[in-house]
Amino acid sequence: MIGRDVTVAEVMEVVLRDRPFYESSGGGLTLSGGEPLLQADFCKALLQQAKQSGLHTCVETCGQYSYDRLEAVAPYVDLFLYDWKESDAARHLASCGAGNERILANLRALDGAGNRIRLRCPIIPGFNDRPDHFEGIAELARSLHNLEGVELLPYHPLGVSKMRRFGLDHEPLPQVRTEAPDSLSRWVEFLRQRNLVVS
Repeated sequence: MIGRDVTVAEVMEVVLRDRPFYESSGGGLTLSGGEPLLQADFCKALLQQAKQSGLHTCVETCGQYSYDRLEAVAPYVDLFLYDWKESDAARHLASCGAGNERILANLRALDGAGNRIRLRCPIIPGFNDRPDHFEGIAELARSLHNLEGVELLPYHPLGVSKMRRFGLDHEPLPQVRTEAPDSLSRWVEFLRQRNLVVS
């Protein structure tokens, strides 16, 4: 096992130590992972406590599970940071091991319920750094009513060390290079020209 079991009270004790920083920066509690909603009950209880303490809350998620997990936590979430890795369903299946249909359905349901969303799009050179994928991001973004913006994330190889820690014998995307800053800027401009808010 990596990590340790904790209670909601123990987490909140640590989180609230930084309340002055949250108040001056506008920050708060962000649940990330891995996938935090694999522990949906704990997430809900933690988010409830955070809101009762007056904190801004975010959940970063891949959206690959039944919608009831999102629905359960949504009343206590100020902003969803929603991963969108690949616009093409077949490519998503080939690269991620599952299609993007459920991810898309959950995103649309979350948006339809009025939740604030930021799309987080990792750029993986040689895999999804293609004009058609970024056109797909633009089309998807324009279809959402509660989108705060799009965030482009350059690829980094930090997952390789995590794989080793878990004793997995293969490295993901071994031939991938990190994104050059000028390439990242090009995709940011590509989306801004399509009237999207991009960071």
